[in-house]
Amino acid sequence: MVKYYREKDRFEPISEAEVRELLAVMSDPDHHMAVILAWLTGARICEIVAFTKGDFQIDDGKMTVILRSRKHGKTGYPSFNITDPFVSEVIAHVLELPVAGYVLQRRSTRTYQYAIESANKLRSPEDTSKWLTFHYFRHGRISYLARVLNASAEEIKSWTGHRSTAYEAYFQPRRVERFRGKIR
Repeated sequence: MVKYYREKDRFEPISEAEVRELLAVMSDPDHHMAVILAWLTGARICEIVAFTKGDFQIDDGKMTVILRSRKHGKTGYPSFNITDPFVSEVIAHVLELPVAGYVLQRRSTRTYQYAIESANKLRSPEDTSKWLTFHYFRHGRISYLARVLNASAEEIKSWTGHRSTAYEAYFQPRRVERFRGKIR
């Protein structure tokens, strides 16, 4: 797998158009679902592969996902409005599952990583800086929460299931400028 490094402050929220462009070159419905769940939740691929029907609570116009951190964190509870078309697609998929069924076929995480790598090669063969990975989906979602929605470190911690706030605080926009010259 091609590896590339990006500084944390260079992660940007991923647009729906970018996700749709990636999905257009993928054919397997499970790969689609993995990408959509990664984009919506910011979960790690190992957490996405472990999702079961019981991890989704759907009621009164809202879907809540129980996100159990696989890196010694806590449980996060991302919630979504059902009007988003990607959320509707996830709900339709989840409702079709057997009672204790896994959301995705039981494949290795590497299988999904190779699938997204292949899709990236079709989408943008020469420019790896435009590639989307599961890791980038995670950082993109957290960047969106912090920069666009101005979520606090505690809110991001609750969303991702992290134990510390150090990671989330790094994505927070610096807010001390508004106090310049006002504190005596």
